[in-house]
Amino acid sequence: MPTDEKNIKALRRKVFVDPQVQGALARRIIGHWCMFMLLAILCLWTVEVFVSEPGDGMLRPLAAVWSNYTFFWLLMLSIIPAFTYDTVKLSARFAGPIFRFRRYLRAVGDGENPGELRFRNGDFWTELASDFNRVVARIEHLEEEVRLLNEQLEQQQGAPTCVTETHSQAAEPAAAT
Repeated sequence: MPTDEKNIKALRRKVFVDPQVQGALARRIIGHWCMFMLLAILCLWTVEVFVSEPGDGMLRPLAAVWSNYTFFWLLMLSIIPAFTYDTVKLSARFAGPIFRFRRYLRAVGDGENPGELRFRNGDFWTELASDFNRVVARIEHLEEEVRLLNEQLEQQQGAPTCVTETHSQAAEPAAAT
């Protein structure tokens, strides 16, 4: 690839590789966490309503949820960044390979030879890299065949007697029928 070794190593350490995909995952886990928190509040509030005095109303059990479970709320608030970071870090194991795959695919499409596509140890979809490398090898083989055939064609066009002989030889079987 045209990227130097220092940039490649920096990209490999990068956790947030594909903002669109990884951002969607981070938003999703935060959304799930918020839904969990709302359901936890609802469940704890329901428990507090059932164990409270009949005349306490609905707000006193809600206040009890906040005061009786302060440690739980602090714990839940503290783990969401860790969960989000871990999800984004895990997603780099599939977002990174696809990012590299797209970059190599673009290079091949532009007629460049990006070299062999390899993913890091622990990345997902390593078979994608080997399949891609097989396709690139096949393209290179076919391009070489086309180059050789073009050279042969140019040589034949450079010697008109060969072309004439070929045409006359092709006409003979047609005349015989």
